[in-house]
Amino acid sequence: MPGPVLYGSVIDTTCILWGEKCGQRTSCQYYNLDRFRQRFLGLQVVFVCGGLLCFLLTVVFLRRRAGLQEATAAAAKGGYELGSASSKETEQVEEKKE
Repeated sequence: MPGPVLYGSVIDTTCILWGEKCGQRTSCQYYNLDRFRQRFLGLQVVFVCGGLLCFLLTVVFLRRRAGLQEATAAAAKGGYELGSASSKETEQVEEKKE
């Protein structure tokens, strides 16, 4: 549901006095301000919490996916990772060159 329509319907529920013209209901003449404030801010809290929940679920999903990719990459290498040579190995290579 589009945001403006949803906000408009929530705001309309706080109306105390509707105007009338030619026997038809027109715009609101008077709002219950306490109810208006509670519903308006409550709707914003719902949207913010929903957005935060979606963000956190995305982070969890991407971390799990990255962990699975690292595990499969390590398994494809035979479980060994490439690393730098130790200082002793470097010294031995230099001695052989001399």
